Amino acid sequence: MSKTILIISNDSAFINSLRSLLEHNYRFLDAPDIEAGRIKIDSEKVSMVIIDLMISPEAGFETYKEYIKTLVEKDILVHLLIEEGETSEEIINLIGISDDFSVKPLRSDELLSKIESLLHLKEMETKVLNQYEKLHFLEEGLIDGIEKNKCETELFENLRDFMLEMKAKMREKEAILQESESKYRAIFENTGTAMTIDEEDTTISMVNAEAEKLSGYPREEIEGKMRWTDFIVKDDLERLKEYHLLRRIDPKAVPGNYEFRLIDKDGNVKDIFATVALIPGTKKSVASLVDITERKQAEEKLQTYQDQLRSLASELSLVEEQERRRIATDLHDCISQPLAISNIKLGALRGSGTPDFVKSVDEIRELIDKTIQYTRSLTFELSPPILYELGFEAAVEWLGEQILTQHNIALYFEDDGQPKPIDNEACVLLYKIVRELLINIAKHAKARNTKVFIMRDGDWIRITIEDNGVGFDTSKIDTFKGFGFFSIRERLKYIGGQIEIKSEPGHGTKVTIIAPLKIEKK
Repeated sequence: MSKTILIISNDSAFINSLRSLLEHNYRFLDAPDIEAGRIKIDSEKVSMVIIDLMISPEAGFETYKEYIKTLVEKDILVHLLIEEGETSEEIINLIGISDDFSVKPLRSDELLSKIESLLHLKEMETKVLNQYEKLHFLEEGLIDGIEKNKCETELFENLRDFMLEMKAKMREKEAILQESESKYRAIFENTGTAMTIDEEDTTISMVNAEAEKLSGYPREEIEGKMRWTDFIVKDDLERLKEYHLLRRIDPKAVPGNYEFRLIDKDGNVKDIFATVALIPGTKKSVASLVDITERKQAEEKLQTYQDQLRSLASELSLVEEQERRRIATDLHDCISQPLAISNIKLGALRGSGTPDFVKSVDEIRELIDKTIQYTRSLTFELSPPILYELGFEAAVEWLGEQILTQHNIALYFEDDGQPKPIDNEACVLLYKIVRELLINIAKHAKARNTKVFIMRDGDWIRITIEDNGVGFDTSKIDTFKGFGFFSIRERLKYIGGQIEIKSEPGHGTKVTIIAPLKIEKK
């Protein structure tokens, strides 16, 4: 008659996979929880119960503990299923009173082998107990004569068969263990990264060849003699000690991947990327260590180059603005003013000439007026005097009116009225950024209204530009050409500022710029 196996789990997919694995050789039952499992045990003759410990943690570990003890008292085998990385003290205690356990996700061949081995050992145990019972009868003289000789022969043969079978099973298990150990040792040695196994007391119990190269120590000097704490830079040590402690209390509360700095035998400091996890059912941890020193150095160099490029871009922007301002001043001083004086003098000459002369003078004065107006416009485009004479807020309001009204876009401007002593460098940069954003609205937004808000927030200035235009998908912002968002972001980053863009197709766009009033020179 087939032995009966009961699985307690509420995972239907998992139950179905176990059913297909076991139903050819065993009678299969399932229950969604412990209470339903009790009923099955009372009504069925069950040889083994497989318990998924993650089905109802709210039931409490005491409930599991009592149920497992009941099964053991009824001589029913207990096999637990636990989640990978689950090493709480309660789980360890439950494993201790059970016959065996497996870690999810499961390998079907390994689970089937464990089930078969447990049931077979139980069968052999029953045979041995029966033989001891017969041996007791012989010693008490309850059996004699021919029956006694027959019983002695049968007992000897059964014990011999049992010992031979036990030896065969032991050899089989040893072969499996050796194969498993060789396989995992090969994996451990050939992962391509430095690997260590660390004990709960921080002693390093095993290292591979890559770990020898990384640390500079031969494994004979490390294994069982050194602690992982011996290799850590002082500033990182307390953080890693905390990880080590918490990992054995609640593995999910600790990051599995992190960086730290390691000191090798020669005193060299190396940047390390670590992946660390507990070995299921133990307090040991396995660590994979990758030397990222060269990558970190490359990142630092790249960051330095980026900072230098931002600095250069900022300096070029300032030089450009200084040159623009010089040209605008020259236009005003050397062209606009002489033209205005010439116009006045021509007006004085107008009254002393003939009608033809007056007509010619008027034509010349008209040309001079147009030239003066063009020169003023050019002066404002190059470097608006209002930015330096009346300040950033007034310049932004004037700029908005100049750009938006030409495209029939209504402007609503608001300033909080607080003083904003902005550095000259930041003032020029922010003015140019606002100009680019307003031009974008005029060119692309198809908006009817635009709002510009300027406010002070402590030592920061906050500028918000919002339109009711067509909007766009911000996830594709880096693919847009001609919008200048990348340039704006980089220039702001240099002075310690940032830009936030919120937009959806058909719902307009809101851009917020935050920048320090005072720039710290880098």
